Amino acid sequence: MKGKVFRYAGALLAAGLAIHDLRRPASPRAISIPSPAAVKNVPPAASDAIPIPVEPDASLASQDAGARMETPPTGTQPDGEVQMNRVGDTDTQLKARLEWLSRLRDWAANDPDRALAWVLNLPAGQERDQALPALCFGLAQTDPAHAVEMAQTLHQPEDVMENLVQQWAANDVVSALVWANNLPAGGQRDQLLQRVTYVLSQTDPSDAAGLVLEQIPPGPAQDETVMTVVHQWGNQNLQAANAWVLTFPDGPLKERATEELNGIAQYKNALAHL
Repeated sequence: MKGKVFRYAGALLAAGLAIHDLRRPASPRAISIPSPAAVKNVPPAASDAIPIPVEPDASLASQDAGARMETPPTGTQPDGEVQMNRVGDTDTQLKARLEWLSRLRDWAANDPDRALAWVLNLPAGQERDQALPALCFGLAQTDPAHAVEMAQTLHQPEDVMENLVQQWAANDVVSALVWANNLPAGGQRDQLLQRVTYVLSQTDPSDAAGLVLEQIPPGPAQDETVMTVVHQWGNQNLQAANAWVLTFPDGPLKERATEELNGIAQYKNALAHL
């Protein structure tokens, strides 16, 4: 993206802000971290170019699509007892439950309308509650934007929404950013923007740094997202990341960021001497 994503997204965000009037009052905890633009073009040292580990996805989302499921999965044994996650499950029961959820995800990836209709006909209870996020994660394999919309309509938990938005951002960071930014101001919006920023920081940490400062209000969420950007930027270009951190006002956040970069530098030096 090399700067283009944030500029393009910025224009769309400005339009969204005008339409939805999502301006937020200034926070008394406001800190003033300068824009990363001045340090964006600092060239990386040769020793900075190391692979960036991909954060593992701990969701229910299946990592590989199976064969299309032509018939609805069954969540019951012959005696009619639903085999979901309950205290006292045997290994066999747990395996059957996980297989059931896997088949449901595959079905949702291939035929989301039929899968949704089937799940909505399940009786209220634990089986239906576990089927709904599995349905959304299955759809995310083929259409993450639609999966986010479905999860929002179905009132899925925050952790499910965050995971789906991260998958959407990995597929189309600009669209995910515009959607998240136009949510009502609040904790959930900030958490979702954190996920988008994480994805963007893996390819363009400078733009991600600008995003976190402009779109996430000062506070714990902004601090943690700044640290995410510092980590990703430090792995890609230690000198540029350090130049940005040096502009931070003195305080706990600057100390944490400096310590993070020092740890990255030590790790890279150790690798160089292996």
